[in-house]
Amino acid sequence: GIRRVVYWNDHNGSTFVLSGIPERDLIVEDSDIVYARAGWAYWSGGRIFNMRGEGQGAGGKGVIFRNIRVEDSRPTLQTFMIAMQSFEPYGDSAKQTRGPGDL
Repeated sequence: GIRRVVYWNDHNGSTFVLSGIPERDLIVEDSDIVYARAGWAYWSGGRIFNMRGEGQGAGGKGVIFRNIRVEDSRPTLQTFMIAMQSFEPYGDSAKQTRGPGDL
């Protein structure tokens, strides 16, 4: 598993990109997000938990997140972005659409 990690995202980037998580047992725990900022508000990245409208199949089946602490008092964007399909102004829905499968 992944445990006791401190994450710092300065300017852009997502801490946990959910569309790329493999279908396997995995525990992510006891971790801190101390800084979560983005330089641009209108795009599909920059969140802490992000399903960008990509991938397919059983995304994240068997993955458990627990004891994840967000300590940044002013994160730039929302904590969760769960998108099955991208939409304006965040991206192009023709290019970013999640295929069939469960989340």
